[in-house]
Amino acid sequence: MTALFRFSGLLLEGVIALALMLMMVATTVDVVGRYFFNAPLSGGVEIIELTLAVVVFGAYPLVTWRRAHICVDLLDDYVPDSWVRWREVVINLVSAAALGWWRIKFGCLLTARWVTVMKPMCWPFPLPIWSISFQR
Repeated sequence: MTALFRFSGLLLEGVIALALMLMMVATTVDVVGRYFFNAPLSGGVEIIELTLAVVVFGAYPLVTWRRAHICVDLLDDYVPDSWVRWREVVINLVSAAALGWWRIKFGCLLTARWVTVMKPMCWPFPLPIWSISFQR
């Protein structure tokens, strides 16, 4: 099982690295084309935005899996070692509840926006919007 996790982590790192390289190349081609040839890269901004999302949101699982979050240990000296595991459980539950609440509130806003703004415009590609709109 650990070999599968290691392989999936390496695969995700590779995807992130490729997305970062594509973002750098697209930015360079867009800037050079825009300023030297007066012909920017068509769809360059969208390519950069999508690859930025892949880099940022692809890194979250890796950071969580490796437990490499930024931690401030203000209370670690005062909390007994036997409480550390329970403290971690409580922090994870509070974080999950906060993210769940945020998801419900933000999902309602996105659903309302989809019904009032995007639907009448006859959006030609509903899959990307649907996949991030958190519809219930």
